[in-house]
Amino acid sequence: MRGDPFVSVIISSPPMVCATAMLNGNGFPATLESEAAAAARRLAIFLHHVDVLPNDIEKSNKAFFEHLNRNWGTHLAAVAKRGDVEFIAFADGLGYVARLHSILYELKAFLDLLTRLLCRLVAPMGGGPVGFSRGKVGDLELAGGRLINWLARQSTDALPGRDAIAALFADASRSWITAAVAARDALGHFRELPGFSHMRVSLSKGPATLSPSDILPPQMNGEALTSYTRALRGRLCELASNAVLLAPNVKPELLEKWQTAERYLRE
Repeated sequence: MRGDPFVSVIISSPPMVCATAMLNGNGFPATLESEAAAAARRLAIFLHHVDVLPNDIEKSNKAFFEHLNRNWGTHLAAVAKRGDVEFIAFADGLGYVARLHSILYELKAFLDLLTRLLCRLVAPMGGGPVGFSRGKVGDLELAGGRLINWLARQSTDALPGRDAIAALFADASRSWITAAVAARDALGHFRELPGFSHMRVSLSKGPATLSPSDILPPQMNGEALTSYTRALRGRLCELASNAVLLAPNVKPELLEKWQTAERYLRE
């Protein structure tokens, strides 16, 4: 009957199990359990989006193929009259572009929550940036620059791993985070995404009879979109895992490293 008392039993999905293993609330001070839980849930959403992207691409491939295949002969005949220029058919990519936007959005949102968690671990009474905001580090404007500079200013008493954790974020931001955040901003403002190629097939140089394998997958900087997003997943999770383990006031024995927690995504 409605209103009767009950006990909830929550069966977690693989992404949630993986994220919680790395950000186990029991591994943090009791006052920060809610912050750790929020960061874990945001990371789990990111992991979920990366996991289902191949399904979006497969669905787009099927719809694109069916549309083209119905009129393939007509398309070939039409472009054959224009041998001076190559014709390429592109999918609009609505499904997988929406998923990519979600992946990049959740990546940045997780970094914001991770920033707050790390700052509270270092300065329990408050202080530090409230998000993974841009800032100038040396001569470069980097995503997370304010966090990097704040970490570098902490005493080694408060943050024994100060130099290592600051370098961890600085190296990651230079090599991939700033570019990923820029991609998120471009998609968020409905701009063309530099380096992105939609699912496509050449009409001018295509086969006489089309098959799904003739359709090229969406790519980012010449890399298949699934490979690109899985690489982001690995880099983000490794960064988060390493950063948390370098922070003070945690119980490292209760926090799994990404290298071992990754298995939960496959189980």
